[in-house]
Amino acid sequence: MHTYVGASIFIFDYRGYGLSQGSPSESGLYLDAEAAVDFLIDRVGSEEGTQDVVFFGRSLGSAVALKMASIYDVGGVIIEAPFTSTVALAKIHYPYLPEFLVNLLIRNRYASDTVAGSLGSPLMVIHGTNDSVVPIEMGEKIYDLANVNKSFYAVAGADHNDTYIIGGENYFRNILEFLE
Repeated sequence: MHTYVGASIFIFDYRGYGLSQGSPSESGLYLDAEAAVDFLIDRVGSEEGTQDVVFFGRSLGSAVALKMASIYDVGGVIIEAPFTSTVALAKIHYPYLPEFLVNLLIRNRYASDTVAGSLGSPLMVIHGTNDSVVPIEMGEKIYDLANVNKSFYAVAGADHNDTYIIGGENYFRNILEFLE
């Protein structure tokens, strides 16, 4: 991303991911993200200086990026392969499970569909048209729920983890256009 977009990039691990200790949970991931954003704000300057900050999250990270963008006033948020909620996603992948059981089993809900309408920052949604993990319709719904300047980039033929490969230069060109 840095090579194509020319931006400084700050990446962190959530608890339970990468080299970070602990067990992942929805509240824990949000706390980790808030700590990372606060750290970044301390380095960038005052909170008024966050217009140069753009959050990027893909898949699970899209839920965290949306949540942070609903809290912090930043220059924008880019989400790739976002889902509306883990409950809705589970219902798609396990249609044979009764709804009450899905609701009982899913503790971490990551309800991005309830957050999208409260965004104050511009939004870009990227989604592969052949995503076998998160249906593109979920990305379209998040896009529709957002009441901000927004763009949707459907990467034709891309699955869940290859949007930048399938999209090639056009993938990065779309991101650059959004950032401008």
